[in-house]
Amino acid sequence: MQTILYIEDSPLNITLIEKFLKRYDVKVLSEYHAISGIKRAIKTQPDLILVDIFLPDRNGVNVIQELRQTEITASIPIVALTAMDSHQVQADCLEAGANAFLTKPISKAILVETLREHLKLNECSV
Repeated sequence: MQTILYIEDSPLNITLIEKFLKRYDVKVLSEYHAISGIKRAIKTQPDLILVDIFLPDRNGVNVIQELRQTEITASIPIVALTAMDSHQVQADCLEAGANAFLTKPISKAILVETLREHLKLNECSV
């Protein structure tokens, strides 16, 4: 079973992703704050990390940078998520080291396509 860490301050968004990815046999770990998310990433070494850009305690771009600068998490794929569809935010995320950038609300098909680029997902219709 693949594991994804989702660093997101909205319990609703976390629940939606957990329910959706369950059909792909993906375990979703969740953290509501950047600092606890970084610690959990180091501790659990998930297969992929989803990071919301606007978190209560730190900007998601900074989270991506810190994860990339930490040896144990440096090579874990990171997907940045935000409701702000801005070319500058996207550029900042990718420059910080994100492997992909998705805007909310997230298209299920695009999420699956993005995750398939970095994980081996079980086949399931979207």
